[in-house]
Amino acid sequence: MAGGRKILILLLALVFAGTSTACYLYVDGKPLTTEEVNRQLAERYGAGNYQLKQLDRDHWQVALPQYAGLHYTVTSVIHRGGVVPVPQHSQEENRMEALGRLLAPRYFTADEMKEISYASGFGGGGMTVEVLSDFSDEAKIADLQKRVEALCRDMKENYAPLAKDAHVTLTVKSDAAATGQEYGVESPKLIRWTSDRGNGRLIGSYLDSLYGTGNYSYEETEDFGSGKEIYQVRLKRAPEQEFHLYVQSDWFGFRKTIWDTRYRDICDLIDYNTFPLGIERAHISPDFNRRGCRVSVSYLAYGRERVPDIINLHREASEYIRKYAAIIYADQTDGGSKQVPIFSTSISVDL
Repeated sequence: MAGGRKILILLLALVFAGTSTACYLYVDGKPLTTEEVNRQLAERYGAGNYQLKQLDRDHWQVALPQYAGLHYTVTSVIHRGGVVPVPQHSQEENRMEALGRLLAPRYFTADEMKEISYASGFGGGGMTVEVLSDFSDEAKIADLQKRVEALCRDMKENYAPLAKDAHVTLTVKSDAAATGQEYGVESPKLIRWTSDRGNGRLIGSYLDSLYGTGNYSYEETEDFGSGKEIYQVRLKRAPEQEFHLYVQSDWFGFRKTIWDTRYRDICDLIDYNTFPLGIERAHISPDFNRRGCRVSVSYLAYGRERVPDIINLHREASEYIRKYAAIIYADQTDGGSKQVPIFSTSISVDL
């Protein structure tokens, strides 16, 4: 018995080792080399304008004498990307972190700098300036945006080779983002044993229990061979938005399961309705894990296009998302008076 267990453990270890080896062998692309790093740096800064030192197999230090001795690290990494998550050779740089730490003291206070974060990336990474605010002090937000834009101009005009392909983001987070909780957001499933061949009484009972008697209308849609009967539902309090209801039968039709996808359908609608604010490249993204909808507004500014006002972005987003409050909170008695919180508003400037 003990011998058999040892053999099983040995076989499992061999399988794991073989799987690990296969994953290592089948990595797409080529590993980063000193020659390739040199080629990239010469293209970015010009030959002779940088110093390169290999630290180990996967790390190189880049020094730039012309920029007050600024230096950063290039790292060889393996990512899983694409539709099929195949391991791929790639690289990351903390170039933006090095530049940000050099310039940030010129534009931000010591307390503000505590809220600055950096991310490494293939394009040099990014820098995020974050502040907690409900937009009640608009003058403070406007002043912060003005300084972020001044930082971006400084980077583009005086440190262009370093800043190229990276980005700076200004994010205003609300108190709701810090205190928000995750909730179950999907409508419940109802299972009934019934001899009814039709679904009318079952659907009526289900919708009455969630949205109140007579507060809805529905119609059957085409069944695409999914084994479910599909209905479109509209609520009287939000007639312009529709969502789906499903009835699935088994046990020769005597057991039926019914549920709707109201919250998911509405969040999908918001998510797919790109640029709804009339401000180019402004996007609203719901938070699928919260009761209600998490909304973040971001903007990518290319070249020398005028960066939009973040206060106006927040105001426009608040107005837009308000029309979805009634259906997002439709299963709550006070849903019509609720506000959909905007957890964060961001402007990202692509350098």
